[in-house]
Amino acid sequence: MKHYTLLFLTLFLSVSYAQEKTLTISENLSWKSVFDDGFHPIWRIGGQTRCQESKVDFSIECKGCVLKLDNGDIQFDVYDDEYLARISYYGRKRYTAVEAKKKVAEFKTILGDSLRPNSEKGMKAWGQIGDYGIYLSFSDSMFDDGTVVSRFGISNRTGETASKIRSLLTADPNAKVQPPEGYEHLSLDPRVVNKEYYDQLDKAREEYNTPEAKAEREEKRRIKEVLRKQAFEKAGLTPKISETEPEKRSSYALYTLLALLGIAGIFIISRAIKK
Repeated sequence: MKHYTLLFLTLFLSVSYAQEKTLTISENLSWKSVFDDGFHPIWRIGGQTRCQESKVDFSIECKGCVLKLDNGDIQFDVYDDEYLARISYYGRKRYTAVEAKKKVAEFKTILGDSLRPNSEKGMKAWGQIGDYGIYLSFSDSMFDDGTVVSRFGISNRTGETASKIRSLLTADPNAKVQPPEGYEHLSLDPRVVNKEYYDQLDKAREEYNTPEAKAEREEKRRIKEVLRKQAFEKAGLTPKISETEPEKRSSYALYTLLALLGIAGIFIISRAIKK
């Protein structure tokens, strides 16, 4: 049971306390200003263009006013030369429609003359500050209680994003997003930033794959099979024999072969009919 306890401890340690952070939105918004505001995202999906910071109590500041959203995850799309193309926020808190519309109204007030004319629509609003288009919207939470969740986004509208993306096609596939100037001492590597978590995870995996752990799981499977057989016999039924992994793979291979033969047969018959 030791390896299961260690695995549980690993998952427990991975739950970090949310930190309150505020993103300043202005014409000077940049990859560096994100770090100036106290954010420290780490690589996501290989780290070539995307970084993410999770479990953040997120707020935005614009024109001296602050709009508090809720706990969620923030993704940053960054291309070569520290070009900040997009910021996407995904909130977790569920709002009623009335609460969501109130947040949108606050957002519109903060934007002021930066709000796009006729851009408000229900639980959405758009604006433009400098080179960046910004929006706040609410969408279905996927729960059956009629609630919605917040989505906030910023995207660069200078027209450079597409060319930056195209430039990546010939770029080094091993290149990753780097910290901005002045923050070179910070690592964006998840295994460095969350070293304790990954060390615990690696240890849990090692414990899980030891001969003792495998023997323990096999013994539990055997006992479960015996109890299952006894239950069937008591009920006067014949239990279906469980297949071992090699037997399962053989069955899958046989079914795949039969399927391919069937497709080939249909193809041959269709060609014969056409002739």
